[in-house]
Amino acid sequence: MTSERGGPAAATTDGARARLRRWWRRQVHADAVVCLSFALVSVLTVAFYAVPEVIWYTYPPGSPMAHRVTVVGIVVAVLGTAALWWRHRFPVAVARGFAILAIASLLLTGGSGATTIGLALAMTAVASSRRARTTWSLAFGTWLAVTIFTWQLLSVNYVNLMGLARTGIATDLDRPPGRWTHAMWTGTELAPVTSEEIRLTAVVTVAAMLLLAIAIGTSARLRVQREVAQEERERTLRREEQHAAQLARATERTHIAREVHDVVAHSVSVMVALADGAGAVATTSPQEAQVAMREVSQTGRVALADMKRVLLALTDAPAASGDDEDLATIVSRFRLAGLPVAASGLQTPLPEAAVALATRRIVAESLTNVLRHAPGADEVSVAVGHDGEAVTIEVTNSAGGTPAVDQSGAGQGLRGMRERAELLGGAVDAGPSPGRGWRVAATLPMRRPERNSSPDRAASPHTGRVGDLAADSFPVGTPTGRDQT
Repeated sequence: MTSERGGPAAATTDGARARLRRWWRRQVHADAVVCLSFALVSVLTVAFYAVPEVIWYTYPPGSPMAHRVTVVGIVVAVLGTAALWWRHRFPVAVARGFAILAIASLLLTGGSGATTIGLALAMTAVASSRRARTTWSLAFGTWLAVTIFTWQLLSVNYVNLMGLARTGIATDLDRPPGRWTHAMWTGTELAPVTSEEIRLTAVVTVAAMLLLAIAIGTSARLRVQREVAQEERERTLRREEQHAAQLARATERTHIAREVHDVVAHSVSVMVALADGAGAVATTSPQEAQVAMREVSQTGRVALADMKRVLLALTDAPAASGDDEDLATIVSRFRLAGLPVAASGLQTPLPEAAVALATRRIVAESLTNVLRHAPGADEVSVAVGHDGEAVTIEVTNSAGGTPAVDQSGAGQGLRGMRERAELLGGAVDAGPSPGRGWRVAATLPMRRPERNSSPDRAASPHTGRVGDLAADSFPVGTPTGRDQT
């Protein structure tokens, strides 16, 4: 069966490999495989050495030393397998234990058997979990100790043993092998030491196994470190994404609060004032009350349209085009609500849509503050000017009497005006005026300042719809002054 790259067969193979890697990385399974493999190798070594033709090359078959080789091999298999199970928890101790087993095997039988393999496996665990200095010092120390005893006691020629097993040369088991005499070949003590070439080969083999073990363990340790670093980077990225999402949600809530404030604070305040006025003159002047109630109805429709525009901005539906009321309409509504507004410059041309919207919102917010907090003011003036470079707005009022509506506010009014102006590169100055009145002065440049990015838009790609419908994505944390709302 063949498949193109990326086909079902390739995906199945990749999935199988991924599952195999996850299975292998589970320490319990890996340790079980290592322990079983070492036990199998140890048992096969004992079985191979117990073959008459093989043991004959070192000790007479059935001799006390031949039995000792079998017993020591089994002990090494049992102890080594148990030690390897703990190699990740106590790697240094396990490596030292295998070095001791290798020396004991050399002292008792003249060969190290499978202990060098166990030493290499233990050294792999050391290299994968300990610093390089600890690994190399332990490897050199164990190799030096095993080398000294190997050079003095090694009595097994593994190459010749393998050759005997393959060819079956030894058929006469009554005479000593090679140049040995009967006095030397008793089977009651260690066999004579092998040649220097064989000992050198054994020493180099142990060193090569240790170096290979260190290389494998170091590679595993570096891979784990890379994986840990990658996981930490992913966690950091997730934390940053969550933080950005929180900032985006906070910014979006701020935008929504600005828009809802404009709808509720402006329109509802006018509606309350008109309704109160209509109720006051309903018995004495029904016609005026009817005019006031029609204005309440009209203001309510405008408020509903504005609220619909805000709600549309929160969905995937296209937002409404914007605020179609002009300054004159806004001012006339507040006059009907009872404010004696003297206005000038209401027909000032404002070609920039963002500047025009900000102007309307600032004028409406300022008059709403007067209506809510100084309804008895006998002087309220609005002046709008345009010198070709910037639009200037000034709204002043005298001190009023007892407020007729709730004075509690969320602190959004002046902050929203300042942020709208700052987004356009302008400024708003609001504060008390002589005679216990209040003054709001704003300057809005006709050209927006060049900016690389908006703080809010940089926070998240999800923000901006509510701000776009009002042509403002407000920067967070701008300085605020005393807010009447």
